[in-house]
Amino acid sequence: MAENTEAFFAELAMRNYEPLLHLVTGTYLFDITGAGMWRVVSNRGKLSVSQLQADGSATREADCTIACDRSEFDALVQGRQNIMAAFLRGRVRGEGNIALALGFQRLFPGPSRVATA
Repeated sequence: MAENTEAFFAELAMRNYEPLLHLVTGTYLFDITGAGMWRVVSNRGKLSVSQLQADGSATREADCTIACDRSEFDALVQGRQNIMAAFLRGRVRGEGNIALALGFQRLFPGPSRVATA
């Protein structure tokens, strides 16, 4: 399990293929205040992950945009927060194809998969 935002995207990039997204084709843009912007492209589970440059040189077009602050995203990748609950509370914002975002939520650990102390 990733400890923070950067580790999450680094682990995702190393996978190259994610079976949980085997039916998903689309482009995600994660706009994370304090951590930058990340693009994740899934082509039936085959992944491409990149961090966008701050100068805006890369295109920011996406099928689905997910925006939040770094502490909220860290809570998602650590399994301390559920993306749907965070969305309903206004802590995570989404634009575009929200069904695509719901498919991505499977990559975040759920409470049952998080070790308790």
